[in-house]
Amino acid sequence: MLIFLRHMAEEQEKNKKDGKNPVFSMALVAVLFFLGYLLVTLPGTFIEQYQAAKAHGPVWGYMYLGAVALGLLLLAGASSWAAWMVLKNTIEGRKRRRFSSAPASRIPDKEKVSIISRNIQEARRSAGSSGCAPDFSKAIEKSARTIEQKLEAGLLEIAVAGTVSSGKSTLLNTLVGRQVFETAASGGTTRQVRQIDFPGGDRVRLVDLPGLAEADGIDREEEARQAAASADLVLFVIDGPLKDFEFTAIKDLAAMEKRVIVCLNKQDWFSPEDQEILLGRLRQQLEGLVNQEDIVAVQAAEVRREITRVSPDGTEREDFEEIAPDVSALVERMTGIIKGHRRDLLLCNLLLQSRMLKKDTEERLRKMLVSRARRVVDSYTWKSALAAAASPTPILDVAAGLGFSLKMILDIASVFEIKIEISDARQLLNQLMKNLYASLGASALAPAVAQIVASAIKGIPVAGTLSGGALQGVVQAVVTRWIGTVMVEYFQERKSRETGSDLQSLAMEKWKEATSASQLASLAVEGLRRFERAGRKGKIGSQGS
Repeated sequence: MLIFLRHMAEEQEKNKKDGKNPVFSMALVAVLFFLGYLLVTLPGTFIEQYQAAKAHGPVWGYMYLGAVALGLLLLAGASSWAAWMVLKNTIEGRKRRRFSSAPASRIPDKEKVSIISRNIQEARRSAGSSGCAPDFSKAIEKSARTIEQKLEAGLLEIAVAGTVSSGKSTLLNTLVGRQVFETAASGGTTRQVRQIDFPGGDRVRLVDLPGLAEADGIDREEEARQAAASADLVLFVIDGPLKDFEFTAIKDLAAMEKRVIVCLNKQDWFSPEDQEILLGRLRQQLEGLVNQEDIVAVQAAEVRREITRVSPDGTEREDFEEIAPDVSALVERMTGIIKGHRRDLLLCNLLLQSRMLKKDTEERLRKMLVSRARRVVDSYTWKSALAAAASPTPILDVAAGLGFSLKMILDIASVFEIKIEISDARQLLNQLMKNLYASLGASALAPAVAQIVASAIKGIPVAGTLSGGALQGVVQAVVTRWIGTVMVEYFQERKSRETGSDLQSLAMEKWKEATSASQLASLAVEGLRRFERAGRKGKIGSQGS
């Protein structure tokens, strides 16, 4: 029980640090009170009941002791089970929080698989929300299935990236032992992502990406970056000293926890001494981004070099020597990584993809829900405004629009799939209106808001002539839209964090936005247009004083 209480207290302390305010404190006090009550009352009661049982005979006394012992045993078992469940859930919760954003390389493989599965489930749950369009749900399901199938198949993908004319397509042809990828002396022949199985490894696929820094290849470069981001291992081909954009690309890959092999191609361009100097410089530049042993030099293409041959009689003649491709250092490095780190590379990449899938799903769902909620706000804004404009009362009492606002709050909560009662909506609305009264320092809210609106739109052509019912309508539109905007933000945060933001500060922030000159001008012009149209249809009368 002490363990149970200690972990309850620890969880409460963590919740405080996270800004949460659960009922944990009350539960803890109740448990402590109950234990104290038992310690005070049980001993006397136990003695009385034992003596009463013993009075009927020794056997009854022993039977009572046995029943008490059995009860204590059951209580101890139940308490131990409860303590274990709390301890287990606490440990698992801490583990989830610790691993939720931790670098993939620091997470054990078993936990990686669990997190991948959990991220996929959460993405599917978000995509299955009523706020998601069918096409969006299908796209998320397709991405989720791709991750699951890759995990099940254990397929390792190696993306080959590099600049135009770095020789990456030639290098790929040499690696697979046949002419598969198109090459040209001018470079830039790779126009789209292409794939082929790697002969040197089981379930390993090589992916040729479009070249970086092509003059007309902005779209292809973005495609290449996306494909590299989804690969398990990246082979980055260069043909000389590292350029700035190449360094940036490698840095971006390292930030995504991608393992990168930097391959210095065309080693025949350099003397052995210059090659060692260049490799040393690359290792220095890429320290902390690329493993030192993952920087290798190769010669992807066969080259023809002019040489001078000397005959036994001393005569010289010019000749050519064919130098075969040499990618042995790269093949050795790739094979070593595939054999020794295959599982880790695969899980790290799938963990990254599942995190991106979850984040993308939640963000797209958030945008769809916010868009839908804003349409609700817009609808109620002009319903309440038209009702106010049609009112014969010279100055609108803002309380007349509270019915629209209450229904709007309920509808916004429904959009975000948050269940609230009308009493909850009324409480939120009352709190907002109290904040507004306190901010304006006004005993009558409507005149105060009307004065703000009239003052702000005075210099605006056409809108500056607003008066009477039209002014009442714009005032009501300002207040209703402000309430709706606050509630959209409030429920949005409540859905994502299970707790709303500080309503008072949020209300004041949104009020400043709602009463800015640009917002009021836009609302006034839109209001005039709607009121005139409604007037032609006979829905409202004169807009004069």
